[in-house]
Parts: sequence; structure tokens; C-alpha cells
Amino acid sequence: MASFMDSLWDSVWFQDQGAGATSDFNSHVFDIVEHPDRFEFRVAYPGATDVNIMVEDDILSMKMTREEEEVSDTVKYHVKGINNYPFNKRLSLAKVSVEQEKITSSYKKGILTIVMPKSEAAKPSVIAVQVDE
Repeated sequence: MASFMDSLWDSVWFQDQGAGATSDFNSHVFDIVEHPDRFEFRVAYPGATDVNIMVEDDILSMKMTREEEEVSDTVKYHVKGINNYPFNKRLSLAKVSVEQEKITSSYKKGILTIVMPKSEAAKPSVIAVQVDE
């Protein structure tokens, strides 16, 4: 299964471009969805205190951080599964045709959503079929 996922990541447009990133795709829950008119990238990162999105040279950069929880000496964790690693991803847009100036993002209820409208050339076209009777 792991080799299948590795080959999938190697073949698609949303390859991680972040060399030396502090986290990887497997450390955060995310979705990449293609609609007829847009792509959506959604990542679960609850408690973000700083969110930065930028597009430059066909690279979509996303950075999110959250403040470290202060823990007193009297607190004892039995399980600590929520990490405080920063989310830092750079995704190539070179293989897709999106209208970069129309990319929007929102952060609501711990979910970052980035909407990337497809350019007209990338949208599916409907071709009328003439039927002879």
C-alpha cells in the first residue's frame, strides 16, 4: 500500500515542494478535490494562530502555526496526540491551469480551505453532437 501511495504522490501535480519541511503530508489530515470549475485544497489544522498563503512562480505556499500550550508541573498527560508542528507546504501549480489571481482561502473551525479556480482552457468543454435521422 505504501508504494502505491508513493507512486501516486510522485505522479500528481500537488507534489510537496518543501525540501526540509518540518512536517510531511502524512502528518496532517487533508483533502484535494477537483470540481469541474475549480480545485480545492483543505487541511485540518485546529488552533492556528498564524496562517499565510502565497503564490509565486507557480508555487502555492502555505504556512500555519499555533501557539504552544503552556503546561504546569501539576499536569500529567496520559496521551498527547495533538502535535504543535508547524504546517509548511509548497505545492507546484505548474501542471494545472488555474487562475492564480483568483485563488481564495478561508480558515474556519480548524479547516484551511484554498479554492483555485480553473482557467477556461482547463475546464471541460461540452461538444454538441449533431444527430442525423
